[in-house]
Amino acid sequence: MAQQPPRIVNGLYHLGPALIPGAAAALFSATYTATNDPVALLLARPPARADHTHAQQALRSARTLTTLLHPHLLHLQEAGFDQGEYFLVTDLRGRPLRELLNQEALPLARALEITQQLTQGINALHSRKVVGLDLRPERIHIETAGRYDTALAADIGLRGFLQALGYDEQERAETPLLQTDPRYAAPEQLQNGDMSPATDVYTLGLVLFEMIAGRAPFVGRSAADTRVLQLSQPVPNLRPLRGETPPELQTLIEQALSKHPSLRFPDMPTFGATIEALQERLPKRAPGSSRLAPQLYSFRTAPLESLKSGTASAQSAAAQATPAVDPDADITLDHVDQHEGDTLHIPGRARLLLGKSERKKVVPIARFPAILGRADPNRQQRPDIDLAPYDTKRSISRLHARIWYERGLFYIEDLGSVNKTALGELELTPYERQLLRRHDTIKLGLLQMIFEY
Repeated sequence: MAQQPPRIVNGLYHLGPALIPGAAAALFSATYTATNDPVALLLARPPARADHTHAQQALRSARTLTTLLHPHLLHLQEAGFDQGEYFLVTDLRGRPLRELLNQEALPLARALEITQQLTQGINALHSRKVVGLDLRPERIHIETAGRYDTALAADIGLRGFLQALGYDEQERAETPLLQTDPRYAAPEQLQNGDMSPATDVYTLGLVLFEMIAGRAPFVGRSAADTRVLQLSQPVPNLRPLRGETPPELQTLIEQALSKHPSLRFPDMPTFGATIEALQERLPKRAPGSSRLAPQLYSFRTAPLESLKSGTASAQSAAAQATPAVDPDADITLDHVDQHEGDTLHIPGRARLLLGKSERKKVVPIARFPAILGRADPNRQQRPDIDLAPYDTKRSISRLHARIWYERGLFYIEDLGSVNKTALGELELTPYERQLLRRHDTIKLGLLQMIFEY
């Protein structure tokens, strides 16, 4: 059987693979033949019982959005009718937010920045009377340049256009783009109520929760169970899921996810302004990293004099200074080997990376707590990790810093060093632990390293 040639939509768009397949409507990748630029192309066949007058009105409404240009929206380039099907063309940039969420929960500062950007783009759609957007993580794109993200809402009226065509129940059931995922829907959407800008505030609040917690707030065993949870359950507490979540962020999300629209932020500018105010009180991201520089919570530990003495009372003091940490919070390891006395072994897991590019030196951390410093044979002081060979200018103190592992979380503290310890941009206060996360940058004196596990 002869292979059919690839379809050219409207004589301009070379159709590629389906990004989101469906019976009534599907989203494809495509190439604009005039420039070879990649685009996303929605194809929708008319409903079984199409109202052509209504469909033409929907098409005209969609075409008005081609004039909407916003840095946080994909651009609707063209809308038309070709070979018996409606088509809408948008630019294709970045990668879906879902890909980032599948890797890990995002740093708080990054999640808030993405959300704040999206409030701006969504508000531009609201100004065109477009509400009830598809804001699933699959329909939000993130374009990253260096350490800077640009968040882009991909639904720029596409869902509204498809709904306006008037598909029947069976056609909707066979077309993912027409389905409402109860994990990402406001109560009024699930109850077929009136939608407003507050509807999209709720949906964006769901996405913000997932970026922080690593999971959606309301997920049942079935779609019906999820619907019930979405309609009736309070917002889960983020602290057991993400230990460093400040109370103000919990309050912000709870307001965004109020069950009744009148109790939410009334519109995107108000939601965005509240996020921006919270951002001002949060630590900044470290240069060259998506990680947070300072952390929100710290606590004091045993002083260096006790550490030098090595007495049992000093070990007891350090243990009493350690607060209870939620074992399910944030960072967990796949396995932890046995204890030897009071020393915890995590062989082959935690390490420091020193140097630049592909020539980094790997320094394993064999046990915890681990003291980092410079060995001094004359004084019989030997830290657990001797960094003297890498510190050519002797900027590291003999007992410079200490890394802890407590119930699934890593911490670092400065031990009163002369040339200080920094975590990202934050200079540590001596003997105060700070939460240490994967890929954080640590600076001891003039020596810089990356923490991994």
